[in-house]
Amino acid sequence: YRMTLIELFEEYSANRSDLTRKCAANMRQRMEKYVLPALGSRDIEGIRVSEIYRLLQEIREKNETARQLINYIGQCYTFASALEYTTRTNPAPALRQLMRLPAIKEHYPALGYQQLGELHVLFEDKDGKQPGRNLTVTRQAVLMALYSLLRIGECTALRWTWVKRDTNTIEIPREHMKMRRDFRIPVTPQIAALLEHIREFQESSGIDSEFVFSISGRRPIYSGAPTNLMRRHFKGRMVIHGIRSMGRTWMAEHGVDFAVAEASLAHVEHNAVVRAYSRTDYLAQRRKVLEQWDEYVNEQLMG
Repeated sequence: YRMTLIELFEEYSANRSDLTRKCAANMRQRMEKYVLPALGSRDIEGIRVSEIYRLLQEIREKNETARQLINYIGQCYTFASALEYTTRTNPAPALRQLMRLPAIKEHYPALGYQQLGELHVLFEDKDGKQPGRNLTVTRQAVLMALYSLLRIGECTALRWTWVKRDTNTIEIPREHMKMRRDFRIPVTPQIAALLEHIREFQESSGIDSEFVFSISGRRPIYSGAPTNLMRRHFKGRMVIHGIRSMGRTWMAEHGVDFAVAEASLAHVEHNAVVRAYSRTDYLAQRRKVLEQWDEYVNEQLMG
């Protein structure tokens, strides 16, 4: 059985009951105006990235519309892949690379990932080297947020018992995740080194704590401390959540598969059907991505 793009879109739309009426109407209006007239009757296996790219080029000046169309197309192909309607590569990452659309305004200030090196002031040790062994606990937490791309509240809640040496992961229980789903973080060489530094710091300071980031030993540090640190150094230019924006943009511009990138930030697929058919958290792929990201982080901080 060959599925056409319009058949895929209709089935995908029917399964997006989570969308508001306005969002669903916007999605349909844009797809029916710009994509489906030209490609709707085509087999989804046979549509080439170059064909979609040419359609998007015609509306390139409509930055947000082009961006949303790439998202819609990517979501349709993720849905199709989950239901085994197609084996082809999702075209969305390639389209984002080709279009190079200007960044949209975020709801919070964030530096571009190309400016990551400016964060070095947060991590210099007394000898001016970074990332340093003698960082305060708050600065250690910010560095972990950079390496792991966790939300800062998830980061400051980390416990030593969650660090699993046998699988080389950190396993966070769902009750400590914003999306209320268990989450595994690949332990990269940079994360492993930071954890070792923190362990040494706690032992030398006489801190016996279940928490990775703790001063008193009895409780984790206040999650607002890293937020305040970032605000002091980058007032109006960068907030702590901007770290995740940096990482996500870096992934988009380095060809990381959409589903892998979303999983790397512990984003949850909103479509219930896709969630039901997805049996992986992309750990192996995420490990490679996070290792590359952490290498980039260190290059920028030490550059």
